[in-house]
Amino acid sequence: MPEITSHHVLHVLRQKSEDQLVLFNGLGGEYRGIVSAITRNRVEISIIQSHDVDRESPLEITLGLSILKRDAMNTAIQKATELGVTHIVPVETVNTSVSRKKFEKRHEHWHQIIRSACEQCGRTRLPTLDEVHSFAGWIDTAQGELKLLASLRSPRKLSEIQTAPHLVCLLIGPEGGISEEEEIAAVNKGFEPVSAGSRVLRAETVPTALLSLIQFRWGDF
Repeated sequence: MPEITSHHVLHVLRQKSEDQLVLFNGLGGEYRGIVSAITRNRVEISIIQSHDVDRESPLEITLGLSILKRDAMNTAIQKATELGVTHIVPVETVNTSVSRKKFEKRHEHWHQIIRSACEQCGRTRLPTLDEVHSFAGWIDTAQGELKLLASLRSPRKLSEIQTAPHLVCLLIGPEGGISEEEEIAAVNKGFEPVSAGSRVLRAETVPTALLSLIQFRWGDF
């Protein structure tokens, strides 16, 4: 077991020799194991039984998430994972206020947030986390039967969309929102602007609100 996971088992969960626990490898299914050996910085687990568990949404959701400030980005990634996204793509936009050097260093930290969120909510498959994309580069290649853009300018509600998709692509802007030029460019690439409601939500709240509605309309809520 990796050192960071061993530390969590020993010092957070406070597991001891012969204790049982549930494991997952991020590829599907759960495994019941028993602590078979403990050293100072390492735990060995013996697998007792495997369970074919699937808690994934029937929707495949790609989230294009504009880079947010540290705590906001952490929250957005955590909640998106809990809400069943399949792919997360960090996107650099005009209004991104974090330097590229800083957010490139955060990539492994974001991976850890995803792993922890999966542990908390019982997902057995890890969402993929892409490298950071430019806005223009990502909208040019983004795939989905339904491509949505969270917009402060659009009056259209998610409930007005009649499509019943299997593959959804959702683009969320940063603090300050997507610029008008970026929104026009996204629309030209097939994105449909939708409103998150009459109130202006914080950037880290928008993914939670829209993903919840998407799962309610077409997913497993």
